[in-house]
Amino acid sequence: MKAAFAAAGVELPIPFPRMTYDQAMQKYGSDKPDLRLPAMLDCEARLTPEMMQTLGIAPSLPVVAIRIPKVGELSRKERDEIKPLFNGQTSGDRKDAKLFDDFKRLEKSWPDAVKNIRERVAKADPSAAPRDDNSDLLVIVAGARSRPSTSPKAE
Repeated sequence: MKAAFAAAGVELPIPFPRMTYDQAMQKYGSDKPDLRLPAMLDCEARLTPEMMQTLGIAPSLPVVAIRIPKVGELSRKERDEIKPLFNGQTSGDRKDAKLFDDFKRLEKSWPDAVKNIRERVAKADPSAAPRDDNSDLLVIVAGARSRPSTSPKAE
């Protein structure tokens, strides 16, 4: 592979990066990760049970933080457009995901928890160190608590 790419003028770093299946699933949620995308970081330990209850997060499902570089904050319109993708209705045994993209709002209620999450993201990726220009978008994605069914049961 190295020789073939060298002929085309591309220098490949050897050895190629490797990760186990478990690492790929934990960091990227896929067994074929796109390493150009940011890894997910488990942040469940940073949230207290009371916070999870208030936010409607299922305690049995993962809670991850994702840093998306150079996106900045989402506008109100952008938030409204992506809400249906995450905060939809549950169907059967499937529990929908919840997206928390407004860190300033979370920070007002739980400043210590948000600070811990920001520090964890910065520690995991040194290029994610907090910047003054707020050019990175930081979101939390979590499983929603199941809601009681509103449809009538067939008898």
